[in-house]
Amino acid sequence: MHSFVRASKYRHVFGTAFKRDECYDNLRISINAWDTNYITVNSKYMAVNWNAGGGGAFGVVPLSTNGRLHPYHPLFTGHNAQVTDTDFSPFNDDIIASVAEDSKLRIWSINEDQLLHYPKESNSSSSEENVVSAPQHFETPLRVLTGHTKKIGHTMFNPVVENVIATSSADQSVRLWDVEYGSQKACVEGFNDNILSFSWNYDGSLIAATSRDKNFRLLDPRTEQIVSSAQSHLGIKGSRAIWLGDSEKLLTTGFNRSSGREVFLWDSKNFSKPILKMEIDISSGVLMPFYDSGSNMLYLAGKGDGNIRYYEYKDGQLHYLSEYKSAEPQRGMCAMPKLGLNFSKFELMRLYKITASNVVEPISFQAPRKGDAFLPDLYPPTPGPYPALSSSDYFSGKTSNPILVDLESVFEGKPPKVVSPNDIKKADTPITSPIIRQSENKNIYSASENPSVEKDIKQSSLNADSNPFTSSKTQKLLNMSAMNHVNDTESNIKSIPLDPNGESELLEKLGNLKMESSKNNNTADVEAIFNSTQAQDFKIYKEEFDLKIQNLQLKIEELENDSSKKAIADMEAVSEKDKHILELKQMIENQAQEHADIKNSLNSELSSLQSNLDTALAQLQYTQKSVDQQSSRVSELEAQLTKTINAAIGLVSVAEKLQ
Repeated sequence: MHSFVRASKYRHVFGTAFKRDECYDNLRISINAWDTNYITVNSKYMAVNWNAGGGGAFGVVPLSTNGRLHPYHPLFTGHNAQVTDTDFSPFNDDIIASVAEDSKLRIWSINEDQLLHYPKESNSSSSEENVVSAPQHFETPLRVLTGHTKKIGHTMFNPVVENVIATSSADQSVRLWDVEYGSQKACVEGFNDNILSFSWNYDGSLIAATSRDKNFRLLDPRTEQIVSSAQSHLGIKGSRAIWLGDSEKLLTTGFNRSSGREVFLWDSKNFSKPILKMEIDISSGVLMPFYDSGSNMLYLAGKGDGNIRYYEYKDGQLHYLSEYKSAEPQRGMCAMPKLGLNFSKFELMRLYKITASNVVEPISFQAPRKGDAFLPDLYPPTPGPYPALSSSDYFSGKTSNPILVDLESVFEGKPPKVVSPNDIKKADTPITSPIIRQSENKNIYSASENPSVEKDIKQSSLNADSNPFTSSKTQKLLNMSAMNHVNDTESNIKSIPLDPNGESELLEKLGNLKMESSKNNNTADVEAIFNSTQAQDFKIYKEEFDLKIQNLQLKIEELENDSSKKAIADMEAVSEKDKHILELKQMIENQAQEHADIKNSLNSELSSLQSNLDTALAQLQYTQKSVDQQSSRVSELEAQLTKTINAAIGLVSVAEKLQ
């Protein structure tokens, strides 16, 4: 049952479906039985698995082209079997990955002009009939990655590292790929049945995966090891897993033995048992979870029903907030990334719902607020579109948190501004060389069977303009962010009292560094600049100043802690009587909700029984009417028969008299 709703700034969040003319219609969405969401979205496009005969395809639709889709919309048609899943690159809106039942991973580049180029009708010179030219489908991917031996069910880009992606397959393995070089890097086995879902953690170092063998596993993909495992949901139906933002907590959805839908909360450091179990309801549809780390809100959407429940995760508990209800069931669903939301309308989440009639309906969840100014309390810094690590750094053992950006800069129409440096740290056991299982992946290069192709690919990747996996836009934004970081550092340094000679020398070096970056139009290699002699000196000074800043912050924290001790003591001094009252209130709320659910269930059953009774009564009345009609007919026949018999008797009497 739902927990007692506390005071929360998200308590009044409400969901609203887009108008019909703002939805996406005329889509031929796949009917594949593999349990995926069928849809994914970024700030520019929406991709859906397509119901294509004779091969596999998926469609990419620009979000600006809402309404009825053109019947000859170009598709991505490179697969030889049905497409099961797609995923957009988090660092390049125009790169998308697809997997299919042909056991291959394909990487594609999206050309928006080609997407909007529809075939035109023309009159045939011979027959005056309208002739429609074939649509310009996307048939040639950037990469074709092979290695899985059975169909691939899911794929997901690493949220921190550029050009790294994971896949799961019916061959009971999770594999890691370097997209830029077209190679498999790792393979994690040890599953006893099909993999139902997987999810990256916040820094992209671990993967959580659920399986049909009813076990929940934590994987370290770079070492090809299963770190932890535990028995999860005991039902035979599908299960999903997600991480809860930057915490070490995970959440799984699944079924119990009685087909009840349930949610488990886990601590990644201790898989002995879930730290929270919560039964949602009894239904047959898989629960699709979506988590927003900015608001700490969890959204649960059930396949086959129209409800979306949402909760606030706080203090280790899931607190029920409200529920969006619709009579239109959902076949699949996905969530818009944070950078694609409408901040002027205080939008916290936007879900894209596939209806039973193959219409994609966006649903916006908003917090009611007055005015139109940006609200930092609703939109804290969030992971941005900039990679924190390269694939080579990642596979050498480095780990980094995502690069966070300030959403107010996006609200103002500017490029996302970096607000925190990427905190790179070494792994405990660095990987000194890429892990490639040659026995399981005889041909890991997409362009040729000759391994020398890797050398050619690496050489071509040095030219950023010719390599679609090295985004010049991303590089410029990173350089701009580096300059912003230099400016912020200069301001911080000026505010700290230092030795005059040291301060002037440092500021002079900063000026030289900024001048050197400006001469290169913010497109020079920032790493090379920071490796210069001046930059090395700057780093030494900066470390000293950072240490001073940390000391000041510690003192501030001590003062804040002292000032808050009284408030904490007051909170802890709540009497047992008050606690008991709160517990009773929560119990009453739970019982009331339980009674309401039972009442609704009984009312539903009563309505069904009443409907069946009305139908049976109507049939009985019809039957009774038929019986009455037949009885009347029998009576008429009996009367006629009596008359006939009497007439016959009279004739016999006359005959006897005549004799």
